[in-house]
Amino acid sequence: MKARNTWNICFAVFLILLSNRTSPVSAQTYDFTTLAGSASQGSNDGTVANARFFAPQGVTVDVQDNVYVADSDNSDIREITPAGVVTTIAGQAGVSGYADGTGTNALFFLPKSIVADASGNLYVVDTWNEVIRKLTPAGSTWVVSTLAGQAGVAGFANGAGTNAAFNQPTFATVDGAGNLYVADQDNDVIRKITPLGLVSTIAGQVGSDVSLDGTNDTAQFASPDGITVDGLTNLYVTDGDNTIRRMTPVGTNWVVTTISGQANQYGSADGLGTNALFSGPAGLTVDTNDNLYVADAFNKTVRKLAPLGTNWMVSTLAGQAGAQGSADGTNSAARFGSPIGLATDNAGDVLVADVNNNNIREITPVGTNGVVTTLAGIGPGAADGPGSEARFWSTTGIAVDASNNVFVADAYNSTVREIATNGVVSTIAGMAGSPGSSDGTNSQARFYYPQDVAVDNHDNVYVADIFNNTVRKMTPTGTNWVVTTLAGNSSAPPAETDGAGTNALFYNPTGIAVDANTNLYVTDSSGETIRKISLVGTNWVVTTIAGSAQTSGSTNGIGTNALFFEPHGIAVDNASNVYVADTVNDTIRKLSPLGTNWVVTTIAGQPGISGSSDGPGANALFYFPEGIAVDKIGNLYVADSFNDTLRRLTPSGTNWISSTIAGQVQIPGSADGIDTNALFYIPEGIAPDNSGDLYVADTYNNTVRLGRVISGPPLQISFAGAQLLLSWPDTGNYTLQTNGSLSAAGWADCGNAFTTANGTNNVAITPANAQLFFRLAGP
Repeated sequence: MKARNTWNICFAVFLILLSNRTSPVSAQTYDFTTLAGSASQGSNDGTVANARFFAPQGVTVDVQDNVYVADSDNSDIREITPAGVVTTIAGQAGVSGYADGTGTNALFFLPKSIVADASGNLYVVDTWNEVIRKLTPAGSTWVVSTLAGQAGVAGFANGAGTNAAFNQPTFATVDGAGNLYVADQDNDVIRKITPLGLVSTIAGQVGSDVSLDGTNDTAQFASPDGITVDGLTNLYVTDGDNTIRRMTPVGTNWVVTTISGQANQYGSADGLGTNALFSGPAGLTVDTNDNLYVADAFNKTVRKLAPLGTNWMVSTLAGQAGAQGSADGTNSAARFGSPIGLATDNAGDVLVADVNNNNIREITPVGTNGVVTTLAGIGPGAADGPGSEARFWSTTGIAVDASNNVFVADAYNSTVREIATNGVVSTIAGMAGSPGSSDGTNSQARFYYPQDVAVDNHDNVYVADIFNNTVRKMTPTGTNWVVTTLAGNSSAPPAETDGAGTNALFYNPTGIAVDANTNLYVTDSSGETIRKISLVGTNWVVTTIAGSAQTSGSTNGIGTNALFFEPHGIAVDNASNVYVADTVNDTIRKLSPLGTNWVVTTIAGQPGISGSSDGPGANALFYFPEGIAVDKIGNLYVADSFNDTLRRLTPSGTNWISSTIAGQVQIPGSADGIDTNALFYIPEGIAPDNSGDLYVADTYNNTVRLGRVISGPPLQISFAGAQLLLSWPDTGNYTLQTNGSLSAAGWADCGNAFTTANGTNNVAITPANAQLFFRLAGP
């Protein structure tokens, strides 16, 4: 059956507003597509280039070089064959739970790691279920069972199978005899599980959370994380105090020593033994030559520990300390998002579960070099090019000029990008991966995580440069862009100081808007204020128009008597009213000019009450709204970030009616589609163009989305006492649908009979609910 188009009127009728009048409503819906970029997170199976992962943390390799991935945020287990095909072998993407069974009938809850034994069995540390699972191959499928632990019961107990208890187990390794060793992180101990499922504690003291060498339970760990085993059954553990520990079997005992790193010292220094420093070491693995490899997560690097007599020489195999990214390359030219899980394959290559990049990387040791490539999935990036070939990294702010050129604040790349009307993406200012504060032309300029952009009537672009605590101006000069700092001082401590140019100070400016007179409005997020920047002569003068410096709250009032709580998005309409997404308050605020003052009111949402309800004023609820924009007729559009939705606020007298126009509440995704069939992942920026189409900075998808208006037939609504009289053209076989809550599943055909006269369908409804939404569904 062919699906019907749905023309979302999103027109709410509230009984308290009933009166004898007629209100024509243009049915409007949006068809969303991905304009530029490609979502890195997902659950698609297929070739390694088309497959998607969602925060994978664990990786292992079997004797046949099949790679298995604990795809943590998808709560499933994936296989990558040597032929480069990715399939889901157990669990269901996006469905967290606990169930044993075959293949996708089994359920996991954010599994952390995975390891294969010599017989082809897989073991999964199902961290949030507090259990260890076993996957046994059965022909073309896998049978999932629980080897040890009690689902949903955190604790400490030795014993057989489900009589044992764990507390946030993280990584596991298996020896040649089939014994499993588990880092039981929140218990601060190392556990052993025999092939029969008997659990014992071989080292550490429960709840110690300190680092101390010793034997068995005289040794202590501080939140052990990664674990691996060599051919002689020596165990190696990454400890939460930034050290690497070795556990040597001596008879029935285990002797624990620290071989590298210094307890509670963070750093990235290479060197011999304890002269080396780590920062958040996670997974680790060992090759056939007894070299150790460590995922140094906070440093964004992979380290190598080569045995040197009784000591260990530490070097950085790949990545650059403190430099986050997704670039392939050799040694320090490569970038990682956050390496967590490691494994070595039969050729000695190191596989990396790069959690923040949503992909699996491969490091091929060539002499002393580590050559990094991407094995499966894609990460964020900085590539320019047409549409889906371009890459972004945290699209946070967006603006559209009169010619429909789109400007994007590409935050983690510290750049500003332009999407031309032909869909080609270019970097017009800043240099990817090189944050800074320099003014200059094009790539000579530097930004530090720019958060938002605005464009004026002369095609100048303005940037809220959050970590520089400045506001920047980009002036087009031929094909170049000249970047200058018009207000704020990147060298000064953050503060709320008014003044001209660099004498003014900001504290994490996050949102920016410009009015028809080139006045700028800025949400100074950590300063809890709203600032105005006006050109006076040749100077840009900054004043605080609302909020009290570094004082959070939700009070309405005049100017600095009003309070905000980390406001992010900001917009200004043709009448100079300013609208603010008051993010942590979960509200939408309005600043109305009154002489030289500004009157602050709350027009939607309730302070401190998160939710997703539509409706008028305070009946509407939001969850961390970050982006806001206004169209030419005064409708507001909100990127309701933590709800993963887009909202529209329509003025109705002195009230504002909120409706959800796209996305589904707290269902992240990247699907294109019409209205709520489209999915988003924490969108932070939104901007309409002059035709009413919407551009969205889909932040966690690292994409820019475009919602094109699809205009349906007009719906006429009038009021007669307690009845609603609705009419629409008798063309196209449109069906009237109603919904009491605007939930995606709440739409149903109106059961009331309607009459047709003079080419118009007419129906009378007596609402049973305090609010009703209407839309027309067409063929």
